[in-house]
Amino acid sequence: MKQLIFSIMIAATVAVLSPTSGFAEAKFNRVLDIGKKAPYWSKLYGVDGKLHSLGDLKESKAVVVVFTCNHCPVAQAYEERLIQLTKEYKSKGVTVVAISCSNLKPDRLKAMKERAKKRGFNFAYLADPAQKWSFNYGATATPQAFLLDKERKIAYMGAIDDSMIVEDVEEHYLKDAIDSLLAGKEIEITETRQFGCGIEYEPVAVSVVDPDGFKRSIERKKGKVVLVDFWATWCIPCRKMFPHTVEFTHQFGSEDFAAVSISFDDPEAKPTIEKFLTVNRATFTNFICKFGGEDKSYEVYKVPNGLLPHYKLYDQKGKLRHVFEMDPFAKKQFTSEDIEKKIKELLKEETSSKDK
Repeated sequence: MKQLIFSIMIAATVAVLSPTSGFAEAKFNRVLDIGKKAPYWSKLYGVDGKLHSLGDLKESKAVVVVFTCNHCPVAQAYEERLIQLTKEYKSKGVTVVAISCSNLKPDRLKAMKERAKKRGFNFAYLADPAQKWSFNYGATATPQAFLLDKERKIAYMGAIDDSMIVEDVEEHYLKDAIDSLLAGKEIEITETRQFGCGIEYEPVAVSVVDPDGFKRSIERKKGKVVLVDFWATWCIPCRKMFPHTVEFTHQFGSEDFAAVSISFDDPEAKPTIEKFLTVNRATFTNFICKFGGEDKSYEVYKVPNGLLPHYKLYDQKGKLRHVFEMDPFAKKQFTSEDIEKKIKELLKEETSSKDK
């Protein structure tokens, strides 16, 4: 979010729900449509130190999700309005959740906690440093609001109102939508064009690699702890574990830690791989094994039992220190917590050596 993008005009659209589809095609959002199920965000850390998920809000009649951040002046201008919105609608069964969708230093969790305390936030303020959920909601600027009904379908999306300046507000889009929803009435304006600070998404890329290219990539990352995630799109356990690799890159930062993924899908499956990586916001180094799913892939990269997911963890000197492999006969398989523990140990080794 290096650049502030302000929209001079706000356009509103009245959605007409199709009697067959039950949803209306969005005019401004390129990802979601009105009436569609909202993406199920989960396990996001809040300023309260707890993990939060959309599923925790089952009792809420409606949920307001606002993508925002600390440093955006437009988002800052709306903080008091979100506080008042929470005060007005919490007792009516409406839950307000703000999600930070930036990984810039002023927007990281520590700074979020300071901001929430200073401003007296009375709503959940969650961190999404990977930008996974803002991306999957189709958010383009901060702040951007999404109103979810009891079934967690999109009832309204777009601007909170029509002016950054409180005194100039004439249209209360979000509040009007909430009032109509709670009253069981049709929402007149279901989507508006967003205005604010443009969200800048990091690009996701993947390329085919041979063993020599893979070795060079690891060598270039000397000085960092490196986690290599061997996976494939057809591997269900891989798909479940992969988001943890993404989380590690944000948890440990880019100065001392790096992640590399290498897919054992066939190179022809590149579009499918790219889609998965994009949805998960895997903005680190991503490879597709030149040999695809052939036995040679498992031999070259030393995945002896042929089971995925498989992880290799290298220290700052480029030495392989830990291997995490699936064992169908083991009483307990490795977990993301096991990997996290070893990463911390290797990072601590480097810190200790610097102190000597």
